[in-house]
Amino acid sequence: MACAATSGLLWYGGFSAGLFPLLLAGIPLSLLFLFSKEPPPPVYSVVAIALFLASAAIGILTAYQPEPATAKFWVITGSIFICFALIAQPIQNLRLVFWFLAFTGLGLSIYFLLGYDWLAQPADLMVINRLGRSWMSVRPDLPVSTASANVFGGILAVLLMLTLGLWLDAWRKRQAVDLAFTGLLLLGQGAGLLMTSSRAAWGAVALGVLALAFWIASKRFGRLKRIHPFAIFQRVLLVSTGIVVVGLLLFPSQLYALAKDLPGADSAGTRAGLFINTLKLLPDFWVFGGGLTSFSGLYSQYVLVIPFEYFRYSHNLFLDLLIEQGWLGLLAFTVLVVACLLKLLAGFRSLHHHSRTLRSIYPIIFSGWIVFLAHGLFDDPFYGEKGTPLFFLMPGLTLLVLKPVMGRKNESKTRQRRRLPRFGVKYWGAGLLVLIFAFGLAYSQQILGAIYANLGAVRMAKIELADFPRQSWADTSLVDELEQVEPTFRQALWYNPESRTANHRLGLIYLARRDFSQAQAFFEAAQHSDPTSRGVIKSLGFTYVWNGEYTQAYRLLQILPEAESELDAYVTWWQTENRPDLARKAAEMRDFIQSAAEPRN
Repeated sequence: MACAATSGLLWYGGFSAGLFPLLLAGIPLSLLFLFSKEPPPPVYSVVAIALFLASAAIGILTAYQPEPATAKFWVITGSIFICFALIAQPIQNLRLVFWFLAFTGLGLSIYFLLGYDWLAQPADLMVINRLGRSWMSVRPDLPVSTASANVFGGILAVLLMLTLGLWLDAWRKRQAVDLAFTGLLLLGQGAGLLMTSSRAAWGAVALGVLALAFWIASKRFGRLKRIHPFAIFQRVLLVSTGIVVVGLLLFPSQLYALAKDLPGADSAGTRAGLFINTLKLLPDFWVFGGGLTSFSGLYSQYVLVIPFEYFRYSHNLFLDLLIEQGWLGLLAFTVLVVACLLKLLAGFRSLHHHSRTLRSIYPIIFSGWIVFLAHGLFDDPFYGEKGTPLFFLMPGLTLLVLKPVMGRKNESKTRQRRRLPRFGVKYWGAGLLVLIFAFGLAYSQQILGAIYANLGAVRMAKIELADFPRQSWADTSLVDELEQVEPTFRQALWYNPESRTANHRLGLIYLARRDFSQAQAFFEAAQHSDPTSRGVIKSLGFTYVWNGEYTQAYRLLQILPEAESELDAYVTWWQTENRPDLARKAAEMRDFIQSAAEPRN
């Protein structure tokens, strides 16, 4: 465990020289799994993690800047080492692992409180700002700088929930000293979580605590009615999940309005727009992914059409995975998550046979998953930001606590499994392969078109974003390189003429050539395929300007609040490009928008 954590820290700090961190953790883990009496990791977990790591390796090849992508790959590898080091622990070390995580959470909380600047980065809630500024006036002046408060909020939310398991264990065992000490740890982590002002983290913790309360209430109600608590807990979870799904499907606008009315700064609109625009980026890179650490450049270049960084990540774990590692990375992680949750739920049935410590900590693992996943829907500190070394923490803890639970279950059902027909899995597997083959035949043209479009989009991003972020839009110096990508998009259109990705990228290539009429034709075809794509709308709107079609341009640009200021910037930029005619058109379009916005008498 120490070797795995050290190797992760070396990769996280960017100090990896050669394979030393890999050997530091890999050799002890290999020897441990070869000679330890502990059961090996389940096959499904090994396969899922291996596929995830393979998709991350592909993410180095597809990234427009390989150096930061390689750095993230090694951090992901370090997180996997930590996961397997957790799995390799004997169950007797469970409390020791949780004490280590509790102190880690306390250390992160102290680091945040000592380094965050509430003057430069105000919190969403004014009361938190006042508390933070008062604290800054008395805290020691240390050379400490912190990342985004939301990042710390997400990490602390998960670690605080896990620390709660130690507190419950001390409560169950009536250990006054441990109870007081874990209470202090919870207070320290809670203070840091409170001062992050991360409402998404607060809400995720509330959901985790609610799930834990459901389990405790199910046990007490089960004793009264002589019903197994798992049966009650399972029904409560199903009903709760159904209510959430129905609410999201039937009342999305009301829930969105409720989110906007929460105390503090309005971030619901920003997050909603970011999610919608990121969904429009998915068809470009869902096959192979756009590469590790590539979201910021891809989003700025092909959605916002700006040459500088605006968002570092999508604030959604699953969208980030799909954008950076494609369908293989998302599928591998989803399979691992679903398998862990199903195994955890099944283990609740036999939990009463095990030690007090396991009975206290086991439901905390399930609640920790709820916090991790719920917060991952609205932010992404564990994959898109600084929390990547702990990305596989929850799978590692899950597979650790499942060892005694599933071991007992397997022993009791060995004879029943031997009697099961061996051909059932084969028939199900064959049926699934037939369905996949039929789907591939039915949509072969679209699939091949998507593959070529994704390949072209990756190659084009490598050309256009090699020096991202830039200070201005690209000039004509990249035209020769972009022409080498054009045949790939032409091939994509041959298979699927409706490919928005191919039409959009071809329009950008002709825009770089300053062939505005041909660029307009491709952009119009792309908008016909996807009328709501923000990147296409903006590119087409500005192309109308360069073609002198101001009325058509206004129809599109009026919905973009930044259009007027960017046109003002284009006036100067086209002059530096020695195109006074286009600078004049940018000025005329700016004046057109201003006059159209003026109130009429």
